Amino acid sequence: MKNKNLIYLGAAVVVLFGLYCLLQIGNVPKAEIMMLVETDTSMVTEVSIYKDGATTTLTRGEKGWNITNPYEYPANNSFIKTLLKKLDDLRIESTVTTNAKRWAEFELDDGKATKVTIVQGDVQSDFYIGKSASGYKQTYARLEGKDEVLLIRGTYGVAVNRKPESWREKKVADFAEEEVIKVTTHLLEMVKDGEDWRVTTKGGESFVADQSKAGRVPRSLKNLRTSDFPEPADYEGVNWDKPYREVTVGLSTGDTRSIRFYEDPNEENRYFMRYHNTEHVFRVYKGVIGQIFKEADDLKAKPKEEENIQ
Repeated sequence: MKNKNLIYLGAAVVVLFGLYCLLQIGNVPKAEIMMLVETDTSMVTEVSIYKDGATTTLTRGEKGWNITNPYEYPANNSFIKTLLKKLDDLRIESTVTTNAKRWAEFELDDGKATKVTIVQGDVQSDFYIGKSASGYKQTYARLEGKDEVLLIRGTYGVAVNRKPESWREKKVADFAEEEVIKVTTHLLEMVKDGEDWRVTTKGGESFVADQSKAGRVPRSLKNLRTSDFPEPADYEGVNWDKPYREVTVGLSTGDTRSIRFYEDPNEENRYFMRYHNTEHVFRVYKGVIGQIFKEADDLKAKPKEEENIQ
């Protein structure tokens, strides 16, 4: 009997000790998460980045983000997504120093730092990004008007330190592949006929194209991207009224897109390009011309006899 009482007593002690430990754990204060800037990316309407004497301003529009300074142009959505993800997690890991005389040591002085301005509604926040810490897992930063050098989680160089021209969207076409129902070049016309593509040459020949071969043309048009953005001096003297090649794209919406290509007198492997009614000048490689401007024989299906031989 005495042994049973001792067992019960021991079990009770164990239970009470377990409850005590749980209560103690619950009473341990959790470390407060401190953010360099509290950011709600859905509320961010503008981000300005100042680096090496140049300011890039990115502004949220009705149809996406745009560069509004130093020029106006659609921004690269992938780059914007990466930037906002970084701005959403500006977590402070520690304070390094409160001595402003040490800013240069962490590349947080005016000559080296990247200044970032975030606008969220009526609230504007300014801070500076310096160099990455050893190990490249943290970055030195400071707030506008504060002396403290802070260590924040993550690295920001690639996401923030882009030249203004690098923020521009390189995708040119503004339509989807499935919207293309007609393609007209100086060689032929392709018209969507149900699931087929019917080709009519300038000489009057008409045939149903090999669907795989024909389908590559609207796909190439949809995927049009500029290799870079040439400067005015690059295309000085180009006669915009006389394109080397021109293609007109008919869309299921009833709209059309005219795309014109011009020879570059300084580069035989690249062409200047202008898209529809925009004033922007793009540049594409020679291979793009071959993907779009097809001869009739390029689009014909192989004869059955030839297929059987292969």
